[in-house]
Amino acid sequence: MKNIVLVGGGVTNCLLSILLKKHYRDSVDVFIVEKNDTLLKKLTITGNGKCNILNKNYINGLIIENDTIKKSFNNISFSDLKNFYDDLGLILLEKGDLLYPFNESANQTRDFLVETINNLNVKTFNNEMFLSYKKVDGKYEVLTNNQKISADIIVFSTGGKSYKVLGADDSILNELINHSYKIQEFKPALCALKINENVKRLDGVRTKAKITILDNNKNVFEESGEVLFKKDGLSGIVIFNASLFIAKNYKSFDGLKISLNLLEGLDSNTLLKLEKYSGSAAILNVLTHKKIADYVDFNYKKEKNIIHILKNLTFTPKDFYGFDSAQISVGGVKLDNLNESLESKFEHNIYFGGELLDISGYCGGYNLSMCLASALIIFNNIIKRR
Repeated sequence: MKNIVLVGGGVTNCLLSILLKKHYRDSVDVFIVEKNDTLLKKLTITGNGKCNILNKNYINGLIIENDTIKKSFNNISFSDLKNFYDDLGLILLEKGDLLYPFNESANQTRDFLVETINNLNVKTFNNEMFLSYKKVDGKYEVLTNNQKISADIIVFSTGGKSYKVLGADDSILNELINHSYKIQEFKPALCALKINENVKRLDGVRTKAKITILDNNKNVFEESGEVLFKKDGLSGIVIFNASLFIAKNYKSFDGLKISLNLLEGLDSNTLLKLEKYSGSAAILNVLTHKKIADYVDFNYKKEKNIIHILKNLTFTPKDFYGFDSAQISVGGVKLDNLNESLESKFEHNIYFGGELLDISGYCGGYNLSMCLASALIIFNNIIKRR
């Protein structure tokens, strides 16, 4: 009987364990080694607790900087992803391109998946710290803080560094470096951004805006949505997505600015009338939140064109908010370590999946979709060989 050891009890490995046991039943033993006291801990906070489990256009929201690996993900369709949950009996609710469990409860979804894993007799070791692995007599020996496990196949999917409170860290990277894997250092992403400007008076204010990232005054990214002001920065989904763009494309914040257009959607005729018949104070009070009006009035006293200011309210980002508040971390195992099946190019039967891969997705179910897609890619290759 073959042993398959899954290091990490997050979404990818938990879904992979279900795929493997449903296919092989009792002809293989599947082990999950998880350092937390329960599986799928991070799943419980996804979608603000509602679990945005899939996106119909998932591939379009992923950043995959390797053509071979990207082709593998392109070969996993949305129907493949949805069929997995349909086969489990997990009914999904569609809201535009997003799909949620019908009960819209991440906690209940976690409980359902854990129960499924237990019913399939997956051998789960919680509170178990992975330490190392090595080749012994044609197999792998996995060493934890409590035991040694013989493995024919190992799948590493331990996540990144985001949400340390849920057990995230990058301790596994040292062992992977010892095995000659190239690693991209983790950076926080899908998080708020700290800015240089004093916006303490705007703390808690929400406003709709089109945001633009400017690189030395050149437009490099834009998105529309709600922006939330914090006492020392900017937040909201559009800012989260901007943070991912910055994390993937820039080593520092030098030369970057974030411009907010607070007047997107207002036609030019309306704005011309306001400029012609209204004073600055009236324009501010009509077009924006009172606290934003006060901020603009205080910081742009000498500016006469208030409408221009409201269409180009500019801030200079200086840092990410950090891993503890980041939804994901950018970085991990570089894709050129792997072949099209997410298997190591130089260690046979060693696979990598999920957020441990240097693949990132924007907000909106893309990352959870990627986790299942990576599980399917690995599963398809394992069963093809047997």
